[in-house]
Amino acid sequence: MTAAAADGAEARRMAAGFAPDLIISDLQLADSDGIDVVAELRQVLPGVKVVLLTGVNFQASEVDLTFGGVIAAYLPKPARLSQIAQTVKDLIGQSNPSD
Repeated sequence: MTAAAADGAEARRMAAGFAPDLIISDLQLADSDGIDVVAELRQVLPGVKVVLLTGVNFQASEVDLTFGGVIAAYLPKPARLSQIAQTVKDLIGQSNPSD
């Protein structure tokens, strides 16, 4: 099952009734900072895997320092659909079957 939120407020509301295995979020949301939203969602959903898909370019070392422990993957825009699909497949394959 998939769901989409238009902004951070909607993502927060949806998290109350929908426990996703994976979240793909932009860093710059219309109403809030994407990493703040992701951090809040991770408090409610500690096992959720997060892909940060953003036009803000970071070096690999910056990603670890800035987002370490909060995101599972970082994809710079524009990302190819095949790259997004492979990242999702890789992360979902890492899910703990006992969750």
